Amino acid sequence: MNLTDDKQTKIATSAKAVAASQNPKRPDNWRETIESIVVAFVLAFLFRTFEAEAFVIPTGSMAPTLYGQQRDVVCTKCKTRFAVGVSSVPANDAEIRDGRLVPAYRSNFAVCPNANCRFPNNVLDHEMFAGDRILVNKFPYEFGDPQRWDVVVFKFPEQAKTNYIKRLAGLPGEELLIENGDVKVRPLDSDAPFFIARKHPDKQRQLQLPVHDNDHPASDLLKAGWPESWANQGTEAWVAHVGSRSFQIDGEKLDSEQQHWLRYTNYTPTAEDWMTALSGKDEHLARRAKPQLIKDFYAYNGRISVSEAENRVARGELPELIVNEPEQWVGDLTLHATVDLLAPRGELTLELIKGLRRHHCRIDLQSGSAIFAYSHEDDRGEGALKDVKKPFDTGMNKPGTYKVSFTDVDDRLCLWVDDRLVEFFEFDPDDGNPDPPQNSSIAGTALDKAPAGIAARAASLKVSHLRIERDIYYRSDFAGSHSSSKKTFRLKDDPDDRNDEFMMLGDNSPRSNDSRLWQTTHAVPRHLLIGKAFLIYWPHGVPFLNNGHGYAVGQYFEPLPRDGSEPNPPLPKFSIPFYPQVGRMHRIR
Repeated sequence: MNLTDDKQTKIATSAKAVAASQNPKRPDNWRETIESIVVAFVLAFLFRTFEAEAFVIPTGSMAPTLYGQQRDVVCTKCKTRFAVGVSSVPANDAEIRDGRLVPAYRSNFAVCPNANCRFPNNVLDHEMFAGDRILVNKFPYEFGDPQRWDVVVFKFPEQAKTNYIKRLAGLPGEELLIENGDVKVRPLDSDAPFFIARKHPDKQRQLQLPVHDNDHPASDLLKAGWPESWANQGTEAWVAHVGSRSFQIDGEKLDSEQQHWLRYTNYTPTAEDWMTALSGKDEHLARRAKPQLIKDFYAYNGRISVSEAENRVARGELPELIVNEPEQWVGDLTLHATVDLLAPRGELTLELIKGLRRHHCRIDLQSGSAIFAYSHEDDRGEGALKDVKKPFDTGMNKPGTYKVSFTDVDDRLCLWVDDRLVEFFEFDPDDGNPDPPQNSSIAGTALDKAPAGIAARAASLKVSHLRIERDIYYRSDFAGSHSSSKKTFRLKDDPDDRNDEFMMLGDNSPRSNDSRLWQTTHAVPRHLLIGKAFLIYWPHGVPFLNNGHGYAVGQYFEPLPRDGSEPNPPLPKFSIPFYPQVGRMHRIR
């Protein structure tokens, strides 16, 4: 059937009207884009204001928890990786001022943290990286109270426009005393004795600093005769496997009643020892090796400037680290080991020494049961072991591989097995428990020069991946002298909470401008707290290619020397290509 033209026109008009109603006119694309950007900025502003904010760490006062401007170093002798700080403007020892290098303060060497190495590495041409980029959560302090040992961002009380980041050590209504490396507290206006403000075991474990890593030997020193840090004590029961850096013992071939000890001795070489080893001369290097106390050495602070090194380097010698703050003995230690249990029999003992006190963790490898014990040495070096807690289960009663960590920190013994806290015991005289003497020797004893040991009785096993770590040593001041100062810090407990006071300390205790040193106050009132640091989201990119240095994009140059000598090599401002340093992207403890 054929339609007339008039009907066809009406139908077409109706169809267009329907189509128009189903497909409304699209809004202007530019307007839509601008509205989206405005909304995004508003949401970002609200999120920044009320929830989270990003910060860059400028200095090394929280190292090694958080890095400020730094160099990334891999020791040329033992392959230990570490960071060394770089002072930034406007510090007097800043390496870069007004975009130019300052020769007198440019870092020439960085000292390896591994106690059996301590080699001064030349870092004159190493790139300087910006500090860690972190996220700060503002939410926790809006509805809850800050907790001791939180890492906190706050407004500096003496200059409120400046943001600081430290660790919260003191709470409102407390009196604090820093003594022998520990933070001690008691209620305000109380005559009660001070007690150690202990960290949670998991947090404490995150705050340990490296002392010795047996997987990173200083091979050149050992070849020249320098002694190994781990060795048999008294017998030759433990067989060393040099390639795997492990030790093995076969209990079936040994006296079933005798303990056979593998002992760590803290041998710390000097620049002179390295010169002797590298010279190839036979000067009885082993005789030069003297056991040393474990001190509060910070690799982050162990940089040697050009001016400090130039005279020795000109003579073809290695520079010695100049220590401005006398290092203090640290007795709070952690022993890490991987134990390959070959047969479920015998006994394994882990030992840590502090002063005249020996602390043991004894593990029955047949049942998996363990117990903590201690002894106090007399003048003859003898003392009877006393158990301090009922036996507990470790699960170490089957052949297999176990990661073990034993700590003696803050008057508390802890045992981890496969990264699980199995048991802990706190020495507390108020509960009738024995109290280890805090001041048996503030400077350490001869025993503290060989402070860690592993013993086996009738056991067949292998130990490897041996490491020693230490606790943060909080200094009462910068004068050294064994932290003898008895100054205390009092923190107000305000009724309306707004002016509650908190005390802040840096993890890098020798180099932190914190509550101990402020001129007009030692406390931060609650209203100046910004939030809790919770994530390192970007440490720094790691360059690769070109022997790990990448390719420089822009450079810093030194002024030409007036004497006509050759200037030091320039430093890259930025290097490509690089990859993210994923290992340091983690939650902040």
